[in-house]
Amino acid sequence: MKVGRGVFYSNTGLYDLFKRFSDMPELSVIEQIPNPKDVLFEILREASGLTGRRLKRFNTDECRIRITGLVSDFSPLRQLSAFQRLENDISTLKQNGWVLDIGSETA
Repeated sequence: MKVGRGVFYSNTGLYDLFKRFSDMPELSVIEQIPNPKDVLFEILREASGLTGRRLKRFNTDECRIRITGLVSDFSPLRQLSAFQRLENDISTLKQNGWVLDIGSETA
């Protein structure tokens, strides 16, 4: 898998990553995992194919953000109470004008 500054950019790499996600637990048990971010980060590191120093420099946070941009349908996640809370929190932030447009750069 090719990684450029911690961001997946190879179609083959994305395929490998999503193939690895097929090993994820069912939605019904995801909220029972003590630290799901650790599971996600381990999957990202494994899917990167990196070793040694490159793996230590691998930016899992940046990759996590990149993945959210590639997902076209979040509806399955709406079954999870944690995701419902996240959407409610984001809605509240938007209503109060506190949400930044992450996709644009400021000068």
